[in-house]
Amino acid sequence: MKIDAPMIRCLAIAVSLSTLYYPVAASAQSLRRDRDEAEEDYVSVEQIYPTHPFLLIPSPRFRTYAHDPFANYDDASFPYTSSRRTFYGPLGDRLISGFDVVQWQEDRTTTGRSQSELELQEGRYANVFDRVIVASDAANGWSARAIYGNEIRTMFTPLTFYWSGFNGLRIDWLKDRTQISTVGSRLGHKLNPIFILGGHAQHSLGVFDLGATYVNIHSTNLDRDEESLRGSFPNTRRIPRFLAVKIADESPEDDRGGPRVFDVKVWIGGRERPDIRPDVVRYSSLQTSVGRTSVGDRFTASPYSTYRVFGSFREILGDIWEVAAVPLELPLYADYMYLQDHLNGEDVSQRVSIPRLTNRAQLLADEVHAADGEDYLVYYFDLGDLADIEEVELGFLMGNDYHISISDVQPKTTRNDPYERRFRADFFRTVTRARGNVQDLSNVRWVKFKYGAPTGLSIYSFDASVNFRGLEIQGEFATSLEHNQFPGIDLKGARHNQQARAWYAVATKDFERWGLGGELFSMSPDYKTFLTVHNLEQRFPGTGFINESSIYHLVQDNDDHDRYADVWFGNPNSEDIDGIFPGKDEDQDGLPDTNKNYNDIPDYREPFLMFDVESDNYVYGADMDNNDVPDEREDDLDPEYPYDLDLKGTHLMGWFAPLPRLRLMLGRLHAEQIAGGRRNHMLYGRLNYRTAQFGLGTFELEHELKRVRDDIPDETLLFKEDTIRPFQSAGGGNYQPQFGADDIADALNYRNSLVKRTYLNTRLTGLPRLAVENRIKLEINDQRPTLFDDGTFQRQDRVRLLVGVHKASYTWGSRHWRVVPQLKVLYLKKERRHTDVPLKHERQFIPIFKAEYRLTERTSVKGGIQGFPWLKYQIRDLTDPSKSFDRQNRVLLLSNRSEYFGYELIMNAGLAFEKIRFLDPHQQSRNFKVHSMFLRILLGYGA
Repeated sequence: MKIDAPMIRCLAIAVSLSTLYYPVAASAQSLRRDRDEAEEDYVSVEQIYPTHPFLLIPSPRFRTYAHDPFANYDDASFPYTSSRRTFYGPLGDRLISGFDVVQWQEDRTTTGRSQSELELQEGRYANVFDRVIVASDAANGWSARAIYGNEIRTMFTPLTFYWSGFNGLRIDWLKDRTQISTVGSRLGHKLNPIFILGGHAQHSLGVFDLGATYVNIHSTNLDRDEESLRGSFPNTRRIPRFLAVKIADESPEDDRGGPRVFDVKVWIGGRERPDIRPDVVRYSSLQTSVGRTSVGDRFTASPYSTYRVFGSFREILGDIWEVAAVPLELPLYADYMYLQDHLNGEDVSQRVSIPRLTNRAQLLADEVHAADGEDYLVYYFDLGDLADIEEVELGFLMGNDYHISISDVQPKTTRNDPYERRFRADFFRTVTRARGNVQDLSNVRWVKFKYGAPTGLSIYSFDASVNFRGLEIQGEFATSLEHNQFPGIDLKGARHNQQARAWYAVATKDFERWGLGGELFSMSPDYKTFLTVHNLEQRFPGTGFINESSIYHLVQDNDDHDRYADVWFGNPNSEDIDGIFPGKDEDQDGLPDTNKNYNDIPDYREPFLMFDVESDNYVYGADMDNNDVPDEREDDLDPEYPYDLDLKGTHLMGWFAPLPRLRLMLGRLHAEQIAGGRRNHMLYGRLNYRTAQFGLGTFELEHELKRVRDDIPDETLLFKEDTIRPFQSAGGGNYQPQFGADDIADALNYRNSLVKRTYLNTRLTGLPRLAVENRIKLEINDQRPTLFDDGTFQRQDRVRLLVGVHKASYTWGSRHWRVVPQLKVLYLKKERRHTDVPLKHERQFIPIFKAEYRLTERTSVKGGIQGFPWLKYQIRDLTDPSKSFDRQNRVLLLSNRSEYFGYELIMNAGLAFEKIRFLDPHQQSRNFKVHSMFLRILLGYGA
C-alpha cells in the first residue's frame, strides 16, 4: 500500500490524540458503569478505545491465599449466569436493567389466532428467587400479597385443594376479620393448556370461623370459539368407535356374589335403540394376550394396554400403582377384536397368543351374565355405523355386588395398522357401584347412566370451626362436580355432570379433669379431586401415558408433607424424588432421619450412628386402622383427605384424669365401607401415666386394651432408607427417585381379635454425664375362632410381640478432649402360638467407644471403636442362626471446620477398618475384612 503525506499527517495526529485520550477513556468507562449500576436513564456507546503501547500480552501474577481471602470470578458467581440488559414497558418507559424471569400471556381472538404462552428463565427463576416471586402492599387497614412460583405450599381445605408445590399465581388479601385467597395456574401444552382457578374466603364472627371454597380445573381448546369452566376437548379427541363398559365384582376377595346382568338397553338422543346389542366378553385377567411368541414359547406382551409414568420410578414401585386412588386400567379392546377375528376363522397368530387369548377371554352368548371374584365382564357397544351422535345413555338390569366403569375406544389412524395401533382407549372411569356386599339379588334394578368424557371438575365446599370455653368443633361439607361431555360432531355433544359428596365433623370438649370427643364422617367412593385429560400434544419431558392421557390432582398425596407430592400424575415432577418418610423427617430436609449421612446404609445398621436410632420394628404408636403400622408412619397412594374414600362412621370417646399425670380413655369406633361392605368396629380403653421425679428423668407407661373386628384392607408403602441413586438430574431437568419402596399388604390379623398392648419408657438423665434409656413394647393379639361371610375361617390363635431397647452413654472430658463409652442392647421376638419356630427372633449387643482431641479451635482428631476382641459387637438371628455374626469397626480421622464467604466448610479425612465373622462354619465364605481411606468436604450455612 502506498502511503502519501496527508496519510502520514493523519496517522501522527491519531497517535497523539490516542496518547492524550487514554486516561480520559478509562474514566468515562468507569462513569458509565457507575450510572448503569445506579439504573439511571443513561445510554452511551464508546467511539474511541485506548491502544496498548507494547507487544507484551499481560497475564495474571502469582498470588498466595495463605493470608488473603480467595474470591471467585464476578461473572461466575451465584446467581448470575449471563449479562443483564435494559427492559422497557409497553409505553416505552424504562423499567429496569436486569434479567428476564417470567412471562405469561393469554390471547383470545375470533380469528383463530388465540394463544397461551408461559416462559420461565429457569436458571434465574430457580437460582435467584428459588422459584418464588413475592409482591406486597398495604394501606387503610388492609394488606395484600401476590406470589408467583411453582413452589408455593397452598392448602384451602382438606377436601378441596392441597398442593405442596403450587405452580402459578396466588393472591392473598386480609382486612379485619376477613381473609381471601385466590389461585390461578396454567399447565400443559400451548394449544390445549389446563387451567386451575379457585379461591377460599374465611370470615371470623367471634368464636365462629366460617369459610367457603371453590376450585375448578378444566381443559381448553384455543381453536374453538367457546370457553367455559366446564372445559372443552382438544382437537385430537375423536368420536368413539366403541363404548366399553366394565362390570366387575366390588368385593372380589370373597369370590362369590358378584354381578348378575339380565338385560341391556341403549338410548341414542333420548330414543331407545333395541337394534344396538353389545358384544360381551368375560375376562379372567387384566393382562393382554396381544404380543409376540418367540422360540421356546416365550411371550412378549404388547404395551397397548399399559401406562407409562417415569420409567425408573415405575421400576422401583412395580405394581403398587394399582392401589392408587386414580383409574389406571385400560380396556383390552385389541384382545376383543382379535378374538372376534379368530372365531371368524382368520389367522391372527402373528399378533396374538391364541392359547392365552382363548384361556383368558370368552365371548358370551345373549344370556344372563355373571362375574365372580377376579373375573369381569366388558360390554362393547359398536357406534361405528351411527352418524350425528350427540348423546348416549346405557341401562343394565342387574343386581348383587357390582362395580360399573366405562371407557371408550377411539380411532387413532386411518391406516390399516394392527388393532393395538389403530385405536386408543381412555382409562376406565367409575360410573356407579352397589351399596354394600349384596349377594342374594335383593337389589336387582335398572342401572342407567350417560356416557361422557371429563373436560373439567368443580369443587364446592363450606367449612366452619368453633372454639368456645373448651368446646372445639370443626367440619367441612364438600361436593365434587365432574363435567362430562359426549365427544360428538365438532366435539360438541351433550353434557352431564357426575356429582358426589364428602363431609366430616369433629368435636371435643375439655373440662378440668375429664373430656368428651367425637367425629362423624362420610366419604362417598365417587368423590374425586382429580381430572383425567386426553391430549395427544400434551407430553411433558419424561411423562405422558401411552394412551396420551394425563391426570391432575387438586388434592395431592403427600403423607410426609414435604416439598414434593408423593404421586402426581401428569406433572414433570410427578413423584416424591426424595422418598416418603412420614414421622421420620422432622427437620423436613427430604431425607429420612434414620439416614442422617445420606448413603446406602440406614443409620440403624451403620456403625456408631446406630446408637441413636432404631428400625420401624422397634417403634410404638397408635394403630387405629389395625394394619400393624403406627398411624404416624403410614404412607399410601391416596390423596390427603381427612378420611379414606368409601368410608362412613362415628367415633366417640371420653377421658378422665384422676391424677395429674394419669389419664384413662375409653372409645368406640364404628366405621363401614359405603360400597365395599367391610367394617372396622373397635371398642378400646387406654391408660397412660407419665411422670418426672426429682429431676432424675422420666417414666412413661401406656396400656391399651381393644376389641376389634376389622376386615378393611389398609395397604401401605414402605420406602427404604438406603439410597439407590444420588439426587441428580437424569436428563431433561428431571430428577430421579433416590429411594426404593415396597408395597406392604394388610394381613387382616384383626378381623376378630382381643388386643393388649403395653409400652414402657424410662429415661435417666439427671446424673452428670450419664444417660440411660430403656424401652419395652409388648403386644398380644388373641384371635377368636370365626367363620367369616366370605367363607374363610380363622382359628383360635395368639400372636405375641416383645421388643426391648436398652442403651447407656457416659461423657467425660475437658476443653481439649472428650471420651464417650456407650452400650446398646436390642431384643425382638415375634411368635405365633401354633407355630413352633418364632416368626422373628433377634438380639443385638453393641459396645461403642468414641474419643476426640482438639488440636485447635477448628481442627481436631477423632476416633471410634465399635466391638472389641474381648467385648464383641454381636448380631444374633435366633430364628435363622446362619445369619448370626460378630462385627468390629474402627475409625480414625482428622476434622477441620472453616468459613468461606459466609458458608461453613467441613473437611474430614481419615482411615476406617471393618471386620465381620459369621458364627456358622458353613457361612465362613461370607467373612470379610476391609480397610478404607476417605475424604469428604461439606459446605453449608453456619449455625
